Amino acid sequence: MSSSTPLNYSPPPPLHQRRAFRRWLLITFLLGIGAICVWWGPAIWTRLQLLYWQHRCMVYLPPNGQIAMAADSKGVISQSIPAEWTKFYSLLSPPGFSSDGTVFLHELKKHDGQRRLVVVDVVILDRKTDGVLPFARVIIPGDLTTLPKEKPLSGATDRLTLVGPNRLTIYAGSIDPGDSSRFTFRANVQGKQIIYDGWLRDDDAVLINQRTPKN
Repeated sequence: MSSSTPLNYSPPPPLHQRRAFRRWLLITFLLGIGAICVWWGPAIWTRLQLLYWQHRCMVYLPPNGQIAMAADSKGVISQSIPAEWTKFYSLLSPPGFSSDGTVFLHELKKHDGQRRLVVVDVVILDRKTDGVLPFARVIIPGDLTTLPKEKPLSGATDRLTLVGPNRLTIYAGSIDPGDSSRFTFRANVQGKQIIYDGWLRDDDAVLINQRTPKN
């Protein structure tokens, strides 16, 4: 009588080595990535665009002699508003802002080294009496985890007068090469050249004053 020899079967492979399990894991991973793209993709893309235009604003330099705004008693003759500023602010605070010209756009630093995006725009208030008012926006820069934050509007100077047929011209300003918290811009008011100094204070306010001529 012959004796039967038992067959030795190898144990099944571990779960992570099975082809069906690996296929299921890959499909689950791809579905997860797809869900993230659907739900978070637009927000991530908007954030990246916001940071890109923020950087462009913080390093912006106007062409030499660029006119921010030219106007007379009949209204604005010409104006310049950088596309970088328009695109950044429309993403930060839709639908955007109102401006008759951008006088200053660049990064400034407080005395403690904190960086701020500082923007000075001008708006015509009244062509007969009040003239043109410069005002400043101060924005705390954002990063991949934090959105940029706009501080309350601050900073104003004496109103530039628009009286009679004389033309008012305001030129785009620039950062002070010797002080990263300061900037200057100039204007031709009623045929007179005037220099304005602006600076970012440690409390995030921006002050703008007419420079006193030296005797």
